[in-house]
Amino acid sequence: MHHPLSRLGLLTAALLVGTPAFAQNNSNAQFNAASPRSATFSEGRLVHDVFRDGKKGMEVHWKVEVSGMKGRELEVACYFKRKDGTPLKDANGSFRTTTGNVSVGDREMVKFEPALFRDFTLFIPHTELHAGAGKHELTANCEAFDSGKSLGKSGYLSFTLRVGDSVPKKAEFGQGSLKHDVFRDGVKGIEVHHPLTVQAMKDRELEVTCFFWFSDGRKLKDFNQRYRAADGQVSTSDRVQVKFPDAKWADFTVFLPYDELHMSSGTSNLKVQCEAFDAGQSIGKSGFYPFTFTKP
Repeated sequence: MHHPLSRLGLLTAALLVGTPAFAQNNSNAQFNAASPRSATFSEGRLVHDVFRDGKKGMEVHWKVEVSGMKGRELEVACYFKRKDGTPLKDANGSFRTTTGNVSVGDREMVKFEPALFRDFTLFIPHTELHAGAGKHELTANCEAFDSGKSLGKSGYLSFTLRVGDSVPKKAEFGQGSLKHDVFRDGVKGIEVHHPLTVQAMKDRELEVTCFFWFSDGRKLKDFNQRYRAADGQVSTSDRVQVKFPDAKWADFTVFLPYDELHMSSGTSNLKVQCEAFDAGQSIGKSGFYPFTFTKP
C-alpha cells in the first residue's frame, strides 16, 4: 500500500508548517470502543497570502474529527487540482505524492477517543503549486490516513491563483451615471458614478480620471491650473490603494465643481469619459456620457 506523500515532501511540509493549530480535544461524542477508524472533515477554509519563513503561500484549514485512533498517528494530506479535475504536477520533488502530484501533509499523534482537531492547518508556498504563469481556477481537498489507509476525505475548496506578470492589469467600468447639483464643501458641481472592477492591482495605487469634452469632440480647456490633465484638458480624478487581487467598487464616484468647466453663459452640450491608470499607464476606459450644462 503506497504512502500518500513521499518522505521528502512530508518532511518539507512539516518544516514549513511549524506549530500548526492542532488543539486536540475529546469531542464528548459517544462512540463504541470497537468503532472502525474514521475521520470527518468540516468547516474548511483557505487563507491566502500567508508568509512562512519568508515564503508567500496559502493555508488550508479544516476541522477534523477522528474515531478509533487513540494512540495512533493521524496523517492529513491535501491535494491541488485544476477546476476540470486535473491534478497539479510537482516539478521539484518537494511537495508531492508518490505519483508526482502536488500535495502537502502533516502528522499528529491522537490522544483521545474520539478526538477533535478544531483547526488542522497545512501551509504550501504558492511557488510549490507549479501552476505556471497566468490565471488559474484551482481546487483543494484533503484526506486523512492511518498508516496509508484512508479514513475519510474532505470536500473541495475553490480558489483563483495568479502567477507572474502575464496577468494583465485591467479596469472595467460598468454603466455610468451622472448626478447634478451636488454640493461638496459648499461648492456646487457634478458627480460621475461608475461600478468599477480592477484586476491584478493589489497593493498598487489606482487613479481614476474623468475628462470633459464638448459633444462634438473638442476638449474643454482649463484656465486656472486646478482641475486639468497634463495637456490642459478639464479633468478631475481620485486615487485609492487597491487591497485585493480582484477589487470591486459598486459606486466609484468622482466630483467636479461646475465653475471648473469654465463655460460661458448659456447652454452647452458636453460629455464626460473616465479612465483608470496604474502609474500613468491606462488600464481601461469608460464609455462617453452626454449631459447639458446651463450657466446663467
